[in-house]
Amino acid sequence: MCSFLIDKTAETDFLGGTGSYFASHQQGHECEAWYYVGVKRLLAGDKNGAADVFRKSRSTNASNFQEYILAGFELKRLGKS
Repeated sequence: MCSFLIDKTAETDFLGGTGSYFASHQQGHECEAWYYVGVKRLLAGDKNGAADVFRKSRSTNASNFQEYILAGFELKRLGKS
């Protein structure tokens, strides 16, 4: 995940790495991944793209992960909940 956040791994490679990264706690790790993709899109100025992936984070229903909660906050802040 760190390599994605510092632009050493492309978004498609990061999300495509589900075989190993998501092997355990898949639902929660998908929630995390979508959230961080949303953060990067938001920082790049892509509010609609960020909202789309924050919704994907929430759609995992991994409510015990902080990223699930944070994605909900971001959607509300963007007025896209």
